[in-house]
Amino acid sequence: MPVVCPTRAMERWTVRTEGTEAVFSCAPLVEDHTAARALPRVWAGRGLGVSDVDLSGLIAALGEVMKTPAYWWSRPPGSHHPEATMTWSQPRRDHDDGFVYLTGPCGYDTVEAGCRPVVSFSIELASVRDLRIHTWTITRTGPKGHWQTAERTIIAEGRHWTVGLTPMTGDTVALMLWSGNDVAAHLRGPEPDVVRTAYWWATNLLNGRPWTAPQPGHAR
Repeated sequence: MPVVCPTRAMERWTVRTEGTEAVFSCAPLVEDHTAARALPRVWAGRGLGVSDVDLSGLIAALGEVMKTPAYWWSRPPGSHHPEATMTWSQPRRDHDDGFVYLTGPCGYDTVEAGCRPVVSFSIELASVRDLRIHTWTITRTGPKGHWQTAERTIIAEGRHWTVGLTPMTGDTVALMLWSGNDVAAHLRGPEPDVVRTAYWWATNLLNGRPWTAPQPGHAR
């Protein structure tokens, strides 16, 4: 059972691969009877809930899994197309309990209903990429309509960051980066270029780098 080398960005998460699965574990925040309130929540075989404060660490852990040989061996033919392995729903944030919930293949289906706190849970390696993709919150004009906004929230450097995208006229997209309530950066441009920049800013923050760190092959 190979253990994925932990990184600072993974925070309280550890992960190992077992056959066709990745097993994620999250250490409790506190050593008392209230610890279960902060643990991940799993509806066996149907979904996952993660605390806001642990979401960025999970995203980083998913990224590390995607670097392993086991992940690449698990990918079925044609899975380089995003729609080929879409198994997770868009995230739903519950502002009352501070958790983000996603419907998808987490653990093994049982007769037990509802989410329960767990220290560890398993996810099929083939669905890891789709889960990581869906940690962006996207709103649309309808069930199959054009996207209106895309946001990703990250806790890094002791601050709360939000990367936000909004389509403008034509092919133009606006990108904004908030640090808490302050706008740290904003730009506009063609959708492919701006979306690539947004993903890179998020990747930098998730990996403990300044968001301004240049992309490989790009001059600063």
